[in-house]
Amino acid sequence: MDQLKFQKNWNNKCSCDFFTTIRLKGPKYSVGKELEMRIYKGGVFQNHGIIRVAALRPIQLHQINEYISRLDAGLSPEELRSELFYMYKEKVADVNKADFYLILCERVKSKPVQNALFST
Repeated sequence: MDQLKFQKNWNNKCSCDFFTTIRLKGPKYSVGKELEMRIYKGGVFQNHGIIRVAALRPIQLHQINEYISRLDAGLSPEELRSELFYMYKEKVADVNKADFYLILCERVKSKPVQNALFST
């Protein structure tokens, strides 16, 4: 299973049932796809369950506005653009012209196991 890794749990969003993340556009992300969420803590990426891609919206850095930046990371648009530039500057030729996805993630809840009502 593909992983969705977070170096930091921005705005404590990974604790929510629905949250957004901004990632470089690529085939790894498609609506309905499930990914293993991993958050960096204590020097390692720890498993924090499964998420499903609920929706995708193509976006570029100049399109990040106050609503997107505050809800996604708790940062101003300028601060978030700066963080994304730093994160992706060695992965693409020009981060300012790169295509990203604003991804709406939904936490997949595991179904509770029902114990037998009666022992046989």
